[in-house]
Amino acid sequence: MKRSVLSACAAIVQKEIEFYAGFTCLEYDVNDENTMRVAGTGIFRSIIYANENQPYSAIEQAKTDRKPVFVRNRNSSICRKCSTNRICTGKAEVVVPLYIRQAFLGTLSVLCYDEKIHRDMLEHTEYYKNLAVHVGQVITRIAESYLLEDALHVTEHALSDLVDSMEDAISHIARYSSGHSECIVTENYAAAKLIS
Repeated sequence: MKRSVLSACAAIVQKEIEFYAGFTCLEYDVNDENTMRVAGTGIFRSIIYANENQPYSAIEQAKTDRKPVFVRNRNSSICRKCSTNRICTGKAEVVVPLYIRQAFLGTLSVLCYDEKIHRDMLEHTEYYKNLAVHVGQVITRIAESYLLEDALHVTEHALSDLVDSMEDAISHIARYSSGHSECIVTENYAAAKLIS
């Protein structure tokens, strides 16, 4: 299986969610598009890179609706559909889908295990949704930065293969070609006609 974008930048994502967990008294859980846990705080930290392999209703709903899902308590209709409902001890949760343009990256779950915070989440639902959306945007920006950096490395590698002559260009492509994406750029019209 190809490594996901969130998995590739998991170390930075982990630091960010630990920062937020440090002052919000909430737990954070980040799963990639394959439901592989790539970062987590609290109880989730010990099971990073564990694949849930089970459909989770809130994640599926957030992905489908492309908006945050607020799970008020474990008796909600979303939780009753979940295969882990019997063992889950969470009091409430906000699940935010993470997208770059149309590409689904995964989800961020912000969870509460404390009764006092649970009451506060119920009283100030919009605040907690906005907090989760904000943290989700931070994670998405980290993923975008990773993708841009990766694209720059590819471009840098492509531009590093400059040669002095048409013969050198043809020889280089013959030796290093992937067979589908190479090109020769030249200002010399005669050389361009030679290979066209």
